[in-house]
Amino acid sequence: MTKTDVDKIVGEALSVSREDVTYITQYFLDTILEEMLNGESVNLRGFGVFSCKTTKDRNGWDGLKGEPIRIKGRRLPRFNFSATLKEKF
Repeated sequence: MTKTDVDKIVGEALSVSREDVTYITQYFLDTILEEMLNGESVNLRGFGVFSCKTTKDRNGWDGLKGEPIRIKGRRLPRFNFSATLKEKF
């Protein structure tokens, strides 16, 4: 299922134009992304928590050159399922 499919199903269920649903869906996703980029988490009760984790710098190994390298830390998106959602599966 794609975002377009979701927009179509929601639009039909609520008798709302597909363009309006597409706008609302995109605004919803943009809001989650913006909060994550600001270091906040978004908790959707009964579904899960969207958050952003920052990894630390660490040491690694360059297998081609055979020498140690420094790997920079980075920010990674995370999603933790709620207990309610886990029970459904």
